[in-house]
Parts: sequence; structure tokens; C-alpha cells
Amino acid sequence: MATYNPAWTNADSNGRVDSTCYHGRGDLDEIAAAINRRRLLVIQEPWDYDALLDVRPYVSQYVIDDSTESPAADNALNFRQAVIDRILLAAPGRDTYYVPSNPSSLAWLWPLADADENKTVVTWLGSPSPTQVGLFNRLNGSPGWTDPAIVANATHTSPARAVHINELRQALEWLRRGRWVLPMYWNVGLFTGMPNVPWFGSLLTYDGTSEARALGVVRPHIGPRGLHGVRAIAASVSITFSAACVVEMRQVLRSISFDDDWPTWNHYLGDSGLPWSQPGGCGAGDSEVVFGPAPVSAGVPLVIDGANGGSGWLPTWQSVLDQDSSPFFLLRRLDAAAGLVDILSASLTLTFELDSPPA
Repeated sequence: MATYNPAWTNADSNGRVDSTCYHGRGDLDEIAAAINRRRLLVIQEPWDYDALLDVRPYVSQYVIDDSTESPAADNALNFRQAVIDRILLAAPGRDTYYVPSNPSSLAWLWPLADADENKTVVTWLGSPSPTQVGLFNRLNGSPGWTDPAIVANATHTSPARAVHINELRQALEWLRRGRWVLPMYWNVGLFTGMPNVPWFGSLLTYDGTSEARALGVVRPHIGPRGLHGVRAIAASVSITFSAACVVEMRQVLRSISFDDDWPTWNHYLGDSGLPWSQPGGCGAGDSEVVFGPAPVSAGVPLVIDGANGGSGWLPTWQSVLDQDSSPFFLLRRLDAAAGLVDILSASLTLTFELDSPPA
């Protein structure tokens, strides 16, 4: 996986447009592509800038900063608003495409190896913070963009300049590392008592004879939207159970679905009648252990991360992000005892950074 190293076409050795050089349509196209790449990360539709770029005689001002041209359908059409309102300040459920909101939490992190590394990026800070860094504090030391209002007009009294292009490039380069919290949905169960029909998800039981296991899924991608083209830096799964027990988490290796042809105790594709190599989904080629066995306490989150998940933990999630392995997982109880164990909550916290190119 490549590290982030953007290459702008019209740029000096620092990736910036020289103030003595003409900036043109190609520069704007590259910024539009970088904005849309990040809109996809926060589960939004990309915006088609072509119409605005094509038809205006003074496109630079309109596309960089002129809210009067923004349609009601998306008031963050211009570049500056898009970077702040639609990317940096994106909120699940308000801006994201998918409902229920996925991810459930979004945070951009400062990516440079300095005193602010991995602090949450916000727009502006009036005073230093131990947990946040202001984008504009680092960009130009003011509360906003250079020349806050660039208005397109026939007389060009406030033209777009190289500094405006360069600030957008720099802001987008810094918005490359994120920490998303993704829900894990435990929707389907496997039950020995009804081996040929799907069972209720989010329930575990094992009394030495009968058993129910849970199948869950995490969705870092929703079609073209989501975490494509990223490098996993850290991954942490948190699962809370209703009762003390001993659990094991496995990654499913079979091609299963929660949309149709649901898995059962006997079959990984129930309607098609394709059997697990071992009923219950824990045989060779069915699934493999990614964590456990481990004891858990009632109501206390089990946290699995790089510290206790072993050397294969982060590569497992990179493989899921790259769509080279399954986003489906299996939980089972290993200690024999009476009673049901509910999965009360489950989530994946993923810290990532964009690869490159493009920007």
C-alpha cells in the first residue's frame, strides 16, 4: 500500500502553484477530484463540477468561493465550502448517504509527525488545545481563508490568485488521515435447534448440547462510497455482552450474504443448500480465528486491538478494506453454561490514511 504523496501537475517542488504562473482549468480539475475523493470517504455522492467549470467566463472565482451560485440541493458546491462544510465538518446522518448512519462517528486527524499529530482537526482555535488542532491556525494563522470573499464578477475586482489554489491544496493534503467508528451489525444467527433456517442474530448460547452463534458484518464500503484506497493505521473492535462468558471471534471465509440466501447452521447459503464444511461455520475453509478464546464480563466492553489481537489483527482489517477478504465475522461462546448472552453493542474504530495518487 502506497503512502500519501500527492502529485499536482502544475506545481513547484513543494506542490504549490508559483505566484508568477498562470493557474488554469487543470488545477481546478485536480482540486475537484481531491474533494470528491474525500466526499466518498464520508459516504457522500461526489459532486459534478464540470458544468460550473465549463460554462463560466470567470470560473476560478465561482468555483473557489461564490455561494451565490450554489444550488439549494448542495450549498457546498464551491471548493471552499466543500472542504469545510462537506468534508471537515461532515456529520453522520446529516451529510452521509446511508441510513442508518454508517459510519456512526467521523474525525479527521492531524497527519504530520509533530506535536499535534493525531489530534482532531477543527476549523479554528482561539487558544491551544491538548486534543484539537485548528486547520486555519496551521494554514495561515487566521480564522479563515485568505481573502474570505472571492466574488466572480465582470470587472474581476476580486480575482482568484495562486494563494487560493495553494491553500485548497494544502488543506486537502492535511485532510488525509481519519478515525471512523463503524457499527458492526449482528443480524443473523446459527442455531442447532433449527439447523436449516436463519436464527436471530446478536444471541449466543452454549449449554454443552445446543448452541447459537452470531454472524455479524462491518461495512467500510457502500458501493463506491466509503474507505477505498486507504491504509489502515490502527483498528479496534469493541463488543459488549450481557453476561460473563468465554468468546471467540472468527472471520468468515465463505461467500455469505445478509441480503438474501441467508446462512443457517447447516449451510452458508441456506436457500441454495451449500453446506459449511462443518455445521456451525467453524470448519476448515468456513472461518478462521482472529481473536480468542477470551473471558468477558457482563456490561464491560471487550476491546480487541493491536495490543491483544496479535500480529495478524491489522492485516485482517487492511484486507477487508482492500476487499480481498470478507467483512463478515462469527462470534461463539465456548464455556458451557445455561442461559442466553446478548450482544449489546459492537463497533469497529478504524484509523486510516489515504494512499496516493491521486490527491
